[in-house]
Amino acid sequence: MNLKNVAAEMRTALLTVPQLRVPTWGDGGAIGTKGLAIIGWPDRVELTATYVRGKARVPDWPVFLLATGQNRGAHDLIAALIGDTAPASANLALEAGAYTACDFVHVSYAEIDPAARYQGSPVIAAVLHVDVNGPGK
Repeated sequence: MNLKNVAAEMRTALLTVPQLRVPTWGDGGAIGTKGLAIIGWPDRVELTATYVRGKARVPDWPVFLLATGQNRGAHDLIAALIGDTAPASANLALEAGAYTACDFVHVSYAEIDPAARYQGSPVIAAVLHVDVNGPGK
């Protein structure tokens, strides 16, 4: 599994969400009027977790979703991004993505921080915990 290729495919999936700006993996960026999705670094890559060499697993790859401010609009945006209604749902977009760098992507759960800060400014943040499996095609 090539992490850079998986991150690029996750980015492509997230770009289908109209209210998100998604920089390339490793880049940050300003939030602006849209929400911002940042694909983080996984803490752990299980290289042979499935007991098959070359079939890696990433059990908890964080994807950070940020909305500017502490207002109603930011609350509504984060709620939509972690909701279950397409095309606004980031988790549905990730799971529906077309992946060749891995076998599948599954969003396990989301954590919310209503008092986070990003680049010194208050934001509402959600972290999607994403499981990635397989070597891809």
